[in-house]
Amino acid sequence: MRLSTSVIILRLLALAALGVLGVFIFGVDPVTLTVAGQGVFFLSLALFVAALLALGLLALARHFLDERAALAYVPSAFRQGLFLGLYLAGIALVQFLGYLTWWIALLAFALVLLIEFTVRQFQRSTV
Repeated sequence: MRLSTSVIILRLLALAALGVLGVFIFGVDPVTLTVAGQGVFFLSLALFVAALLALGLLALARHFLDERAALAYVPSAFRQGLFLGLYLAGIALVQFLGYLTWWIALLAFALVLLIEFTVRQFQRSTV
């Protein structure tokens, strides 16, 4: 898969998630939604943020790395964008539920870093 294909897929995913978010933001009150509707809202928020962050990481990789190294970075950009998107959507969900405190945000961030470092260690040990 070429780098431009990954960028196009991420742009389409971000556009689709933005469309779903637009329906929720402009058409529906989030408080009146059912649990399934709230789940779809936060899932689309996570996908939108993940796609934007992955696009940003790939843009940085394209700018600072050569083409082959940027192409090798694509799976890591997807993974890191997904982790950060889930983190930010999780923080938004916890804030929506009224449970957000500073230490919950830090523990969640530590969990995301722990998962990322574990995945990197497994990849390094298999190569």
